[in-house]
Amino acid sequence: MGHDAAWHAKRREGIGGSDIAAIFGLSSWKKPLDIYRLKTGMEGPSNAGAAAARGSRLEGAVIKRFVLDSGMPVTDGHDFLRHHQWPRVRLQANTDGTIPGDDPGVFEAKTTTRHSRTADTLYEDMIPIYYATQVQGYLAATDYSWGVLAAMVGPAGHNEWDPHQCDLLALRFERNDTAIQIIEEVVEEFWAHVDDRRPPRWTRHNLVQDLLQALRWTEVERVL
Repeated sequence: MGHDAAWHAKRREGIGGSDIAAIFGLSSWKKPLDIYRLKTGMEGPSNAGAAAARGSRLEGAVIKRFVLDSGMPVTDGHDFLRHHQWPRVRLQANTDGTIPGDDPGVFEAKTTTRHSRTADTLYEDMIPIYYATQVQGYLAATDYSWGVLAAMVGPAGHNEWDPHQCDLLALRFERNDTAIQIIEEVVEEFWAHVDDRRPPRWTRHNLVQDLLQALRWTEVERVL
């Protein structure tokens, strides 16, 4: 699903969940400077690749399958929900869904291919780092204490999947306040560079190891 110019303009106003790994230098796809150039308007958004387009197309199918298999309801997510310390902490969340209740949770839908490193990590009941930073950022913005990441795992080589022939993995994750504090600190630092039009000079932030160490202690439990 594509997004219009207004949506992209709104996204430029803050750091989204999928930007977090990149500003730390932990993304295989984008560097801190790439995010800086996007947020300052020096570059426009690139077209989504095939995997990202597949994920958007199958988001509804992931939610439907999760609800059916787990018995847990999923309601609408948040659009551009801003961190409670905005604008100092320019963190905003676009979540795929909410698991309602007295203690609501974030719901995040993903797709990945069989025998990929991402799938292998999920099958080991661990959340890949580029997802872990995203969902902890969402917990920071929503102030929720937990969430579920559900991933549909399908065949490699093409993107026209029959959801009924795919596996579905779902992992519950808990809020990690130490990781969130580090994320908030780096988001604030990064946005100061955006405001001052000073490109970040790091390719890998000096708090990366602290973040990785903190994330290792995140509680994760298999739901499906």
